This record gives sequence, structure tokens and C-alpha cells, in this order.
Amino acid sequence: MCQFLIAFLLAFNLANRLLTQLDTFWVRKYQITSTDSLLLKVSTTSKFHCMAKCSINSYCMFATYDNKECCLYNQDARKKLNFSVDNNIYEKKNFELIEEVKEAIQNFGYDGCASNQFWSIVMSGCIPCPNNFSKYNGLYHSCYLEIDGLKNFNQAKSACRDKNAFLLTPKTSTERQFFKDRHSSKMIWVDSSIVNVGDRFKWPDGSSVNGFAFFEPNGGIYLHNWRWYPFERSLIIQNGVFRDYNEFGLFDPTICQYQE
Repeated sequence: MCQFLIAFLLAFNLANRLLTQLDTFWVRKYQITSTDSLLLKVSTTSKFHCMAKCSINSYCMFATYDNKECCLYNQDARKKLNFSVDNNIYEKKNFELIEEVKEAIQNFGYDGCASNQFWSIVMSGCIPCPNNFSKYNGLYHSCYLEIDGLKNFNQAKSACRDKNAFLLTPKTSTERQFFKDRHSSKMIWVDSSIVNVGDRFKWPDGSSVNGFAFFEPNGGIYLHNWRWYPFERSLIIQNGVFRDYNEFGLFDPTICQYQE
């Protein structure tokens, strides 16, 4: 119960800090060279209206405004910045604080449940894990099942659906660190994929995937079993970071996740 109160107070404190700080923006002399991280393009009457749109979008880190065209970008735009005397971009000052709040809320949990139960945010109570699923220490909101055997991306997703669960979805740094410690350098499928190279990777709930390895995702061609594959449209986690990978790759184990 004590840890539950500490987690609640931490989340409340971060949220309070966020609410008491108005969104302000740094003006940077950069140009964003790619639209890969574009969240929204819309016409607005002024740069202040554009920045206001960025303020209310929790995934927006940068805004640009030119000839009444407002563009919002997520944090991946940091990899696509070139110095430019003639261009201004607007960077949200409190973006890192917002990320702290989101992670604190996602990590917020109650560890008073029994060892075979997890804490359901929706139900506000302890829910039993399904048969053969386990709750991992420190991960309060889900139960997990590890299935042995090499599987490609679609096979792994299907195996989890057969268990009325879904493929591993480690959204927070706490979850990513846990599976890094548990599985070291193993490659493990996670529940995110794209249709076309260049699309943005998202989780099934529509939120953006963060925590990529350096120079990832790259969408490049891939050599597997002496055959070249042109697309990397699915995601794996390895050493606590995400990498795009061809969906025909075979990895073991498959980790299924269950929550309500």
C-alpha cells in the first residue's frame, strides 16, 4: 500500500508541475528536412495559433509556421534538423516533462495484488492472470506468457491471439529495461508494424512508438537465409531498444501480454 501511495504522489506531483507551467517555446534556427515525423499539417491564422495546437498535442515537440501553414512534428524530428539562418522552428520547452508525466501514469501501479493477479486500471482492482500467464515483478498492469519456438511476426501475433492476448507492447522505459535484463540480446517481436516503409510506427491504441535504437527505424533491405527482403515493416525489441525488421524473421521466444 505504501508503494501505491508513493507512485500516486509522484504522478500527482509531476502532473501538478505540468499544469502550473504554461507551454512556452524555444525559437530555433533550424529546418526539419523530412516529413517522417509529421503529426499534422493545417492552415492557421498566426504562428501563435500554430503553437497553441502544438501545446495541446502531447506528442508534438516542434512546430513550424510559414505562409499560414502550420506543421506539427513529434520528437523523431530531432534526427532531421539542419541549421538554417532563414528558417525558424518552435520547440516545446516542457516536452520532456510531459513525457515524465505520461510514463509516471503508465508505471503507476498497486502491488498489493496476489502473485497471480495484476492491477487493472479500467476495473480499478486486482484481476486474475489467465491460466499459464504470470505477473512479472515491477510490471503491475499485465500478465505475460512466453512461448518457446521460432516464429515470424504474423505467427507470433497469431499465437498470442489464440491465447486471447496480444503481442508484447513495452511502451515505457521501465518495461523495456525489464525485458532487456530478462532476455539480454535476444530479438523479440513487439506489437507494431507499418504498411509502407516511411510510415510511423504506432501501438495498437494509436500512440507513437518511442525508444528506437540509433539510426532506427531505417526501413532498409534485409538479408535473411541468403535471400534479400526489401522492407522492414515490423518491430523487434533487442537490448531494450526497438529496431525495424522484416516480418519473415524467426525469433524465440514469443511473449504474449494480457491486460484489461
